[in-house]
Amino acid sequence: MWLFNGIEYKYRGWQLLLLLLVLFSLVTVSCSSPQRTITRVAGGKLRAQVCRVVLLPFVNESQSQELDIQAYRIFMAEIVKSGIFKVVPEGDLKHFLCRNRITTDAIWDKELVASLSRQLEVDGALVVYIRDSNLSRGSYGSKDTFVSLQVELHDARTGRLLLSSFLRRSGVEYTKMLHFGVIDTVSGLLQKMAQEIIEVWSEEDVSGC
Repeated sequence: MWLFNGIEYKYRGWQLLLLLLVLFSLVTVSCSSPQRTITRVAGGKLRAQVCRVVLLPFVNESQSQELDIQAYRIFMAEIVKSGIFKVVPEGDLKHFLCRNRITTDAIWDKELVASLSRQLEVDGALVVYIRDSNLSRGSYGSKDTFVSLQVELHDARTGRLLLSSFLRRSGVEYTKMLHFGVIDTVSGLLQKMAQEIIEVWSEEDVSGC
């Protein structure tokens, strides 16, 4: 009888230990979850809604070559899939750039944006800056990989800034228990970041479609 009670006590002890480990893991995950995207509305209040937009060539300030091209295609796909805006096809933008002899690294001032608005019949322009990145692989896939983005929405008719969002993300920020959920590809990380931006902007009710 004493032996049985001893075994039962040890069994319950392991159950308690397992429960504590699970609770600790949940707390750790919740503390390491991605921080809120920093979003600012120009003037403190959104004064215009847009529907048809053009996604301009990304400004790559990082050391990762061709990251801007990869990020552009991913953001384009995610915006189209979300339906938050009607997006001008990439081919139409390239035709506009060629016709007006504008390089992809051009500085988009108000006059250039206004010309874009007239010729492509858009009411919004999306400008994305890749501020920084580190695409080296870590011990858990993308442990040391991060990308910093600033995404801006401009009123193409006036050139006025409407919304600006900044986020810096690494693959491990999406980690769940026991390293499940780690994003170990750059494309996967960029896709997740695009989805975050779209979700935040949807909450701001910026779409007029």
